[in-house]
Amino acid sequence: MIAAAAGAYHFTDTAIKYSDKLESWKIATPAEFPVDLSKTGTYDTALELITASPCKVFFYVKPQTDKPVSRQLLVGLIGIIRVIDGHGNEVIKLRFEDDFLDGWPQNTDQLLPLICSHPWDVGHYQMVVEVLHPASKLKGVKQTLLVRYELCGLEYWPGIIQKGIAIFFGLVCLIIGLYLYSTRKRSPVVPEPAEETSGEYRR
Repeated sequence: MIAAAAGAYHFTDTAIKYSDKLESWKIATPAEFPVDLSKTGTYDTALELITASPCKVFFYVKPQTDKPVSRQLLVGLIGIIRVIDGHGNEVIKLRFEDDFLDGWPQNTDQLLPLICSHPWDVGHYQMVVEVLHPASKLKGVKQTLLVRYELCGLEYWPGIIQKGIAIFFGLVCLIIGLYLYSTRKRSPVVPEPAEETSGEYRR
């Protein structure tokens, strides 16, 4: 029973910690910096990948405007994103164009996806963004380029499995506890023998 209780505690604790990791991945921004995609040019910034577990890494542009944004703002845009490691090796090279994910649903963050990639190794990198053909409709609009993790659902399975194992161990503890309780309740009470008194027998 002690082993089952320890197992339940261990897997419950592990599942909670994994759930906290998932939440941190949802809000993490490996890179965020200002760009101007309305003219040709090159921009670079540091990028830190803290996990390789999510399905995708997305590169977004966020126009700084109060008006609803649409992909029409990116018409004509062509560029390249490179991710370079500390040894100068090119880890990722992505070409983005204005028709990427055409029809992408509007989101509350006013983000427009440029391109996506599978995650690469965890670590510190340099990201270089080169605008080959600008998006003229972004002229005069401030923009921020962001990198975010995109969870597809598969990342939740380790946590679900750990929770299932914790529930299993919890049920084992419950069954053993109920069995011990019922066994103790049914055990007959054996009366203690009466104390014998010493002394001589007299008529």
